[in-house]
Amino acid sequence: LSCPARFFYHTVERLGTDTEVTESLDARMVGNVYHGVMQALFLGEEAMDPDFDLSRRALDAAVRSGRFVPLERVSGAYLQGWLSRKGALKARIRSLVQEQLHTVEVSGRNLVLEDVILQYVCRTLERDGELLRAQGSSGFTVLGLELERTWQFAGFRFKGYIDRMDSLVPGQVRIVDYKTGRVEDADIRIDDANAVEVAGRLFGPDNKRRPKIALQLFLYDMFAREMPQVGEQALVNALYPAGSLFTTGIRTAAVSRVFCREVKERLRGVLAEMADPSIPFRRTADRENTCVHCDFKNICGR
Repeated sequence: LSCPARFFYHTVERLGTDTEVTESLDARMVGNVYHGVMQALFLGEEAMDPDFDLSRRALDAAVRSGRFVPLERVSGAYLQGWLSRKGALKARIRSLVQEQLHTVEVSGRNLVLEDVILQYVCRTLERDGELLRAQGSSGFTVLGLELERTWQFAGFRFKGYIDRMDSLVPGQVRIVDYKTGRVEDADIRIDDANAVEVAGRLFGPDNKRRPKIALQLFLYDMFAREMPQVGEQALVNALYPAGSLFTTGIRTAAVSRVFCREVKERLRGVLAEMADPSIPFRRTADRENTCVHCDFKNICGR
C-alpha cells in the first residue's frame, strides 16, 4: 500500500539490508526485549530464567518433549508476585538485551533503556492486575503467546504473529498487542459509521494518514477466526501502548463487520493488481514521507 516498488524489492526479490553492528539499543530492539520479557512472564517461572531459550524452535521442541509445560492460567497473585521481584525481572531483561546487542557488556545508554523496559513491564503487570480487579476475576486463561498464524485470501497467504491471546470472561477472547510506538485514535476507532472512511484512508494514496494499525487489527481478527478455540466467541482487540500505560491505560478496539467487508473488497483489488504481470510495481508518489528512510531508495533511483 505504501510503495509497490518497495514491496517488490523486499518481498518478491527478498532483498535485505546489511546487518549493522550497533553498541546501543534502537527502537526495534527495545520492542523486541519488551515483547520477549512479556512472553517469558506468561510462559511461566521456568521461562524467566535468563538462560531459558525463547526461540520458536527451542520452545516448540521443549513443549513437544514434555520438558516444559507453559503456564495456562495467570492469577492476580502471580502478577503481584513478579512486581515484588524486580531484580529477577531485570535479570531477564538483561539477558534479552545482551541477545539483541550480541555482547555480554551492557553500559551507558543501554543501562538507562533497561530501566525504561523494566518500567514498561511493571506497568503492564499493574494494568493487567487492575483489569482483573475491575472484572472481579481471579485470573485469565492464556490461549497463546507469540502465535504464528496464517490466513488465506484471494489466492494469497498472509502471515502474522499475535503477541498474546487470552480470556478473562467466558465467551470472550482478547487479542493482546504490545506497542512501543505511538497509537493514534484514528488508527483504532472503527465502527460501522466511519468504516468506509477509515477503509478509504487505509487504501488511499496518502501514506502519512494511512491507519496502519487498522489493517493489523483486521488481520488479527482474520487470524483468530481461523482458530478452533476461538469459534464464535466475541473478539476484543486490546492494545498495550507502553508509554500510554502510565496515563490512558489499555486501549480496546473492535473491528466492525462493515469495515471487514470494505477491507476485503479493496484488498481483493490490490491483490489482483499485484498478480497482474501487465501492471508494473510502481514507485510511491509520496516521496516526502516514504522515500527518505527507505532501504531501497538507491536501487529505485529515488
